[in-house]
Amino acid sequence: MNETAASLVMTHATNLLSIGELRIDSADGLKPISLFRGEQRSASTEEGELLVVDFFARRMFFLAAHVARLAVLVRAGEQKLTPGELQRLVQQMSDGSKFTTMVIASPAGIQTEAREMAERRAGRTTILMQPNSAGGWEVLGPQELRATAEAFDPEAIASKQDRVTLVARTILNSSGQVTAFEVERATELPSSVVEDALRQFVKGNGSVTLKRREGRMVLQQSGT
Repeated sequence: MNETAASLVMTHATNLLSIGELRIDSADGLKPISLFRGEQRSASTEEGELLVVDFFARRMFFLAAHVARLAVLVRAGEQKLTPGELQRLVQQMSDGSKFTTMVIASPAGIQTEAREMAERRAGRTTILMQPNSAGGWEVLGPQELRATAEAFDPEAIASKQDRVTLVARTILNSSGQVTAFEVERATELPSSVVEDALRQFVKGNGSVTLKRREGRMVLQQSGT
């Protein structure tokens, strides 16, 4: 297993828990985890590095009811994640809990058929992650919980901005101009992230101007 990837994903997940803004499915609906009391445990298993948090909410007479589980696994396998393995991991990680959000990071990649299993069913949400060819992470999850899925992307904003800047500068030096679309394609980052980073790049570079053509952002070297 890629120890760097495991450390990156687990550190980021732990930080998400400390902030408390993450929203997950629970017996009380889609709620921020700050509303619940969490019991956290982690372990190194044959499957990989595992983090499990069980959430409890106070009920009548001060009794605590189990309302949700969050399980994060950085997979140890050296082959791409298969549908069969994924189904087995989902069953293991939910362990009978009615409302479980599972995040499985596979540094070795994910088979095409398994990608389609990143979904939200009654009481169970599966989020998948794998490194992409541009140096970041691809996060797969149900569209209705896109914000929750993307929150697990372990790449820091500063790193994404650095990648955008590097690509933009390289293309500008070569052709004198670059479009946001070209940068999006090269970095595999969302348009919102790319455009924010390009605006910051222009602010710190007096020789580059920002324009819009047919609704698309274009950066151009002065004098070209």
